[in-house]
Amino acid sequence: MTTQTSENTHFTSFKAFYPFYLNEHKDGTCRTLHFIGSWLVIGVIALTIRPVAQCFCAALRAPVLSVPLAAAAKRWRHEMRV
Repeated sequence: MTTQTSENTHFTSFKAFYPFYLNEHKDGTCRTLHFIGSWLVIGVIALTIRPVAQCFCAALRAPVLSVPLAAAAKRWRHEMRV
């Protein structure tokens, strides 16, 4: 199975998808950005569920923190292919 695929490829199973996923995330910078983004989201969620933070609108900040990092990692990855 080749791991090169277009943006609109649909996988029929996790078993078919996982080799592609591993190949896309084998770069250290990509993994680092994902790690940072994941911990930022966990931190925002932790602050949201604290009794002091009674406003659950803080949970809406999680995508604001994680999406730009994921987009940067994806853009960087695609630039490295060219």
